[in-house]
Amino acid sequence: MQENTSIFNEIHKDKNCRARTGLLHLPHGTVQTPVFMPVGTNATVKALTKDDLEEIGFEIILANTYHLFLRPGVDILEKAGGLHGFSKWNRNFLTDSGGFQVFSLATFRKIKEEGVTFQSHIDGSRHFFLLNLWYKFNAVLTVIYKCNWMCVPATVLVKKKQKRLCELPVIGRFEP
Repeated sequence: MQENTSIFNEIHKDKNCRARTGLLHLPHGTVQTPVFMPVGTNATVKALTKDDLEEIGFEIILANTYHLFLRPGVDILEKAGGLHGFSKWNRNFLTDSGGFQVFSLATFRKIKEEGVTFQSHIDGSRHFFLLNLWYKFNAVLTVIYKCNWMCVPATVLVKKKQKRLCELPVIGRFEP
């Protein structure tokens, strides 16, 4: 019998649409999908302890790359052993790409072909983000992360949105 090495096992697929349930096998445990993820912007869910989250049965937390970059910062997270070491949460994390902040913090950022410059909303310091280096930072944080670097307003036509996404430069090759 051949061992199943797939990261995702489909459990059920609806015969009338593309909906499905399954198991996502990750290094810090299996996640049942679809899944509700509590938001732990800075690697902690407000008003709940990690014990509370485990008791409730959460298998994964959504953390925010942009906010983690600013505070506590790359050096502290690396020294702590990534998000798991920093937070002491032994289950899974999913980090976002920071793309929403590129969109929503428009007054604090400047987009160039090479990347995005942000002015911190915390202390006013400036930071330059290259797409491939941002992905490497995510690799320090966790195993699974969303890769939606560019968010655009809902009023943008779908074709225009697709064109903008296809035009984004890839700066080097991502190798964690």
